[in-house]
Amino acid sequence: KRGNYMNIKVEPICPASEKIRNSQIVKILSLIVHIGLIIGVIFFFWIGGLLLIRPIFSESQTWNIPRLAFQGISLSQDIPVVHVSEYILSSLALLASLFFGLLLLWNLRFLIMSLKTKDPFTLTNAKRIKRIGLYIILSVYLKQITIYCYIQAISRQFTSENSETLISYTFTLFPPEIIWGLALILLSQIFLYGAALQKEYDMTI
Repeated sequence: KRGNYMNIKVEPICPASEKIRNSQIVKILSLIVHIGLIIGVIFFFWIGGLLLIRPIFSESQTWNIPRLAFQGISLSQDIPVVHVSEYILSSLALLASLFFGLLLLWNLRFLIMSLKTKDPFTLTNAKRIKRIGLYIILSVYLKQITIYCYIQAISRQFTSENSETLISYTFTLFPPEIIWGLALILLSQIFLYGAALQKEYDMTI
C-alpha cells in the first residue's frame, strides 16, 4: 500500500516582512533619522563649545546663558545669571538632554535598519525600544531643569512694583510627555513576547 504524502508549506511568522523591507516608508524614515542624527551631533558639539568657550573669552564679569527656544518660546537676548552654579546646572542639564536625544536617534536608527534586514521581533529590538522610552523620560525631566534655570534667570529681569516676580516655573512630576516613554517601555515588553514566540517557532521547524 502506497503511503499518502502531504506537501506542507511552512509560512514565516511574519509573512509581511518582505514588504516591510522594501517599503518606501521605511527608507524615508531611515533617511530622516540619519539626517537628524547628523544635525543633532553637530548641534550638540556647537552648543557644548558655546557653553564652554563663551565664559572664558567673555569680557564682562557676568555669566550669560545663551538664547534658546523652548516650547515655542524664543529668547531675543542672552540671560545673565547670578551664580556660576546656576550656569553650570543649566548647561549640564541642556547638554544631557541633547545627549539622550542623540542616543534616542542612535537606537531608532538601528531599529529601523533591522526592519530592512530581518524579523523585527528580536530581543535586541526589545531592548532598543525600552532604552528609547527611558531616554524620552530622562530628556523630559532634564528639559524641565533647563527651563527652570532659564525662568529663574528671566524672572529677575521682570519684577512687579512690590518686588514680586511676575513669572515662575513649577516642576511637573508627571508631565504629559512621560506617556510616550511609558508606552514605549510597554511596547518593548510586547516585543519580548514576540521574540519568545519567534524563538519557539524557529525551534519547532
